[in-house]
Amino acid sequence: MNKISKKFIIATGILIAGSIISIWVFWQNILLLTVILAGLAVMELLVIGSKKLLLAYFLILLGGVTTEIVAIYLGAWQYTKSSFLGIPLWLLPAWGNAGIISICIYKFLDKIKQ
Repeated sequence: MNKISKKFIIATGILIAGSIISIWVFWQNILLLTVILAGLAVMELLVIGSKKLLLAYFLILLGGVTTEIVAIYLGAWQYTKSSFLGIPLWLLPAWGNAGIISICIYKFLDKIKQ
């Protein structure tokens, strides 16, 4: 395996576990969950220090949230606790987190020799 830093693996693991656990525990507290998810993203982005990953975070956040808002507008589904155009505010950082988690997993798998 090519060298991938331990702090990259640890930070990504914390982002994954932290995102899942915080959504599970705090989904009804929209503001607190939004802050926690955004904080986890900031931690990951600071540890990795990539401007491309930061850009990807915001592009994925915007794409995911836009898709959610359009789907809700069209009547595909609805959220019981919405706070921003039919969606819970915490979905913004959740979409961004999902995006950078996917990218980090891809980078990790790309380093594994086949």
